[in-house]
Amino acid sequence: MPAPVRYPNGVTNRPARHVLASLPILDPTKYVIFHEDFTTATIAASGVTGWHGDATGTNVALAVTDAHGGIATTETGSSANDSSNYQWGTNTTVHEPFKLQAGKKAWLRCRLKTEDADKDAFHCGLHVAADDATATEPADQFMFRGALATPDTLQFACGKTASTEVTVSLGTMADDTFVILTAYYDGANTVYAWRESADGTIANSGSASVTSSTAGDLLPDTEMTVGFGIECTDTGADLLTLDYITIVVER
Repeated sequence: MPAPVRYPNGVTNRPARHVLASLPILDPTKYVIFHEDFTTATIAASGVTGWHGDATGTNVALAVTDAHGGIATTETGSSANDSSNYQWGTNTTVHEPFKLQAGKKAWLRCRLKTEDADKDAFHCGLHVAADDATATEPADQFMFRGALATPDTLQFACGKTASTEVTVSLGTMADDTFVILTAYYDGANTVYAWRESADGTIANSGSASVTSSTAGDLLPDTEMTVGFGIECTDTGADLLTLDYITIVVER
């Protein structure tokens, strides 16, 4: 293995005339960054910011499992259409810290799996606050999903209304099999999405325009929370397993 390149004087992402030009590290204030690695799974409560949960039926709450890298699971109840959903918030107040804007790039990346792919609808990513973003599609979204009609059909969806949203098809989910999902808005006219297999091989990819008349005019146009969830369309409790969720948006 070759030795790493060394930069003893530091690295900057600011131009020479910027007030932070002498900062020897990358300026973190250029981006809004969220990373959940699920080495812990903080549940929102009074005075506690974390994952605010909503469920149909009796779910098993989000919890960290004993697995390498930080893994969390949540499980639906055993009745058809039981669900388990989480959003970032404090107690019962959902926070919406992200907004996509034309001219500002954005990235979303997550690793997850569902237990019974053709029965488990799911979502993961950004959406306007919604107790169950699988059962009722949120108006504003930038997220991956397997919809109720065809749960194992993987899509990336981006938009501000159901009638004008754009989607990228990413193939078919398999039972109890991790996928790595990445989405990117280029700051101009296009969103890109990729699905990688567990070994990092790109299995599916695609892109869609988010411009109708002016750059980015089909993007979600309000603040969004970070959310994920699962709904089982038949009887029998099923698991959603998450490894990480990363979101980066240019300020």
